[in-house]
Amino acid sequence: MFLARRLLIVLCVLTIGLQTPAFAGPPQIVGADDLNIYGTKVRFARDCRVPGNAVVWVAPPAQAGEDWSAATGVSVPVALKAGERLNGYFWARAEQPLKVTVTIHGAAPDYKNLAIGTVELTTEWQRFAIDGVAGADLPAGSQFLSIGLGRVQRNVVLGPVMFTTDQLDNLRITRAFAAFQPRSVTEDVQIASVPGVTLAGRLRVPATHGGGPFPAVLLLSGSGPSQRGGFNLLEERLLRDGIAVLTYDKRGIGQSTGQFVDTLENMETDAAAAVLFLRSRPDIDGARIAIAGHSQGGAVGPAVAARDPAIAAVVMFAGPAAPPEPPGPGHEINFVILRDILIKGGAAPAAVARVTATAETLFEAEIREASSKEIGPLREKVIQALMACHFSSEQAEAALTTLRSVVLEAFNAHFDRTLAKLRMPVLALYGSRDEIVPSADHMPAAKKALASNPDAQVIEIADMNHSFHNVRNASAQEQANPGPVAAPEVITLAGDWLNAHLHAAGHR
Repeated sequence: MFLARRLLIVLCVLTIGLQTPAFAGPPQIVGADDLNIYGTKVRFARDCRVPGNAVVWVAPPAQAGEDWSAATGVSVPVALKAGERLNGYFWARAEQPLKVTVTIHGAAPDYKNLAIGTVELTTEWQRFAIDGVAGADLPAGSQFLSIGLGRVQRNVVLGPVMFTTDQLDNLRITRAFAAFQPRSVTEDVQIASVPGVTLAGRLRVPATHGGGPFPAVLLLSGSGPSQRGGFNLLEERLLRDGIAVLTYDKRGIGQSTGQFVDTLENMETDAAAAVLFLRSRPDIDGARIAIAGHSQGGAVGPAVAARDPAIAAVVMFAGPAAPPEPPGPGHEINFVILRDILIKGGAAPAAVARVTATAETLFEAEIREASSKEIGPLREKVIQALMACHFSSEQAEAALTTLRSVVLEAFNAHFDRTLAKLRMPVLALYGSRDEIVPSADHMPAAKKALASNPDAQVIEIADMNHSFHNVRNASAQEQANPGPVAAPEVITLAGDWLNAHLHAAGHR
């Protein structure tokens, strides 16, 4: 119970949509996008009955447990003095009537309650209140408003929550909620790709830049079984500029259907489907859709744009550009997926190096159509190397089959030829300390391929690794965001470029 509650950070919901003047007092409101929910699945959605139109659906846990085995909560952004009363107001409803426990409490290890109560949710939106008096001075962020959901058996829907130390009458509370406007509205969406593949996506639309239609950026991750999100800092920058963002779980990963086989062909097909989805949305400007991809995504984005000249712009973060023929400089990108899988599985560096070396020898032999007498022993060496990484013989066989389809396809992918076809604006960024897509190898190829494109830039950023984190002096922001593209200077460069190109005079 205590371990679970350590993860809390809060909840709550709704508002009456009165168009009243903005409240200028001390209340602080946290929107649905910023609720921290654990122990169960969630779905972000729109609801016009809620201020800001943003809510989050919380599913009942797979197995009922204690109240705090699943919960939602939020850090209280209000500092309290000893003897001061904290008031929390939230809106919520449920698919069927049910009771939930609500607390305002401190952090680990004792989770001391400042207030506790039980509320009865109905199928209609209701505004609830909870309050308590501080027994000592409490800094902002030291308390949490939490709702226990471990016992619920029906969906609960939550929205914004408000905190204040003032005693507000009903009218002032209503006005404060009615004036609330989140920075964005998040919606979990379904994207149809090929038969049998439906991508689970997350669309975030700006909420402080009018009603749209908005320009949008499709963000594509690198190789491996990635899920939606991951570009948190870049997303926030784009939303501040009035640009919507779309990410999705790769096929067969997370809540997306289909089988996960990380080939470029599969990823390009799914990315093209995501572009079509964006164009189908009335809140998105189909003429102002850009694709920004990292690593593998930096290869997929240009490939989709080469077949779709209506794409407004392309950004490549460490996207491969050199020809992939062995032993050329583009060759090493073919083994990124292999290394990622093994490292994430806990394999030792020496074992990973052995698998990579043996697989490379095998695949090169297959490309030059070596005899079965030569290929047989090479294949067995790869199987043995995989088994040294804790694969069973059956798992090693299956892994080799999958890797073969992925890697051999990449051997035939001429990224430079694809770049040469692009006529829309292109920004290609490389890190000077990237060991996976070295700038010394890929930048010259990118510049040569894009030479005839009048609005193409190829830029090297000093001291950046493959994930665009600073290897010399990483900021606190980078350290708190392990995903790709976190360095402030990279966010600024890419954000400024996308803002300028998607908000160009001709598109206003």
